[in-house]
Amino acid sequence: VGKTTFALNFALALAKTHKTVLLDLDTGTSSLRNFLDVAVSKDLFHFLKKNSSLEECREVLPPAMDPDRAFANFSFIASPHGFVQDIVNFSPEVKGKLIDGINSLQADYLVIDMKAGLDRNVLDFLPLSNSGIILFTPRLKAATYTAAEMAKAILFRMLDIMLRAPVLIDRFAKNPDDPQAAVFRSLSDFIESGGDRSGRNLDDLIGEAAERFPQDSFLRVFRYYVENYKVYYVLNQFNSVAESVENTIKPFVQEIFRTASSRVTFH
Repeated sequence: VGKTTFALNFALALAKTHKTVLLDLDTGTSSLRNFLDVAVSKDLFHFLKKNSSLEECREVLPPAMDPDRAFANFSFIASPHGFVQDIVNFSPEVKGKLIDGINSLQADYLVIDMKAGLDRNVLDFLPLSNSGIILFTPRLKAATYTAAEMAKAILFRMLDIMLRAPVLIDRFAKNPDDPQAAVFRSLSDFIESGGDRSGRNLDDLIGEAAERFPQDSFLRVFRYYVENYKVYYVLNQFNSVAESVENTIKPFVQEIFRTASSRVTFH
């Protein structure tokens, strides 16, 4: 669908004015090496297996590719050339090491090229307050609903992290008979199960709870997280704007409205 094409050009555009790193986490099927004909001396294999720092794995464009140094602020970190079990299927230890390494990088912007689909190895490297940038194409009808499911899953992950905050667990666990505890459990169950079959979405649950407890600070914060969640997407390989809006963008937005919330914003 164009993930690497977009990630590379987005990173290069940012690098015109800011120090930008492109990290290739499309492990196992990486196409970044094919896009950039650059000799890679160290990649993620050296970071995870040979004790190199992630900073040491950064590669820059050679003078022949960037003679005017227009992209002097750009660097990239490549995935291994071949299949490496620990890097394709992150263990918790590998994932933790990689996250620590990412957070240690000296950069203004970090662009991560993820693999397709949705699993924990994708979710755990996405932002908390927005969807990341989802790329999909109208050429595959199923891609529209997959994209909507991804946006919803990322929102639900953020809300699940919030609901697991010790202060909330402590507050409601101590008073299980409190009516507000029942609201907390219903929201937790809804998030954990990815929705329900009754046709209700987060707006319905929040509205019902707010009628009973209009001054509850927990509900205000929960609603704030939902209303400030942003979905960023790129629709690639389409024939016309009108056709794309009708056949792809509207179903994408409507599916998120139906299963998650009509209060999220789209870019």
